[in-house]
Amino acid sequence: FLLGRAAAHPERRFLGFEVKRELCRDVVQAIDTMQLDNVWISDDDARWALPQIGLAGRVAVVHVLYPDPWWKRRHHAKRLFRLPFVQMVYDLLVPDGLLHVRSDVAGYAQLVEEVVIQHGGFLANDPTLAAAFVGDPPTRREVYCRSIGRPYGVMGFIRRRALLGDA
Repeated sequence: FLLGRAAAHPERRFLGFEVKRELCRDVVQAIDTMQLDNVWISDDDARWALPQIGLAGRVAVVHVLYPDPWWKRRHHAKRLFRLPFVQMVYDLLVPDGLLHVRSDVAGYAQLVEEVVIQHGGFLANDPTLAAAFVGDPPTRREVYCRSIGRPYGVMGFIRRRALLGDA
């Protein structure tokens, strides 16, 4: 997905995060092979790294594709979609910026919607907002889901210009 977007839009810059180092190595090799100079990949935790690089209010779209749901109670702290992460995304996005999420876990997709709406900085989920990405190459997870007929949800949330309750 990331490489396809970067190749199709050389005028834009792309930053990807993947916690699996072997996948990052594959992406780096593909970046070199495709001679892309507008994409960078990191194996850092995005929750830590993104606030460090000074992109607040400068990002048009944040894609979160097939995050791990971390179902066990003792692992809930590892979940990506918690209020601090949603706040970080809100801070990164330009007003009217897009949070695009895909998940093949129905219960987790529902949790994502609940947390994003609870935050108050985004309009309600509108899956049609992700239509711009339909023609992009699928992620490995999406290829797998399609191959076994597993449904996946697509969510789109627009960042409000101000948090609800702000003056």
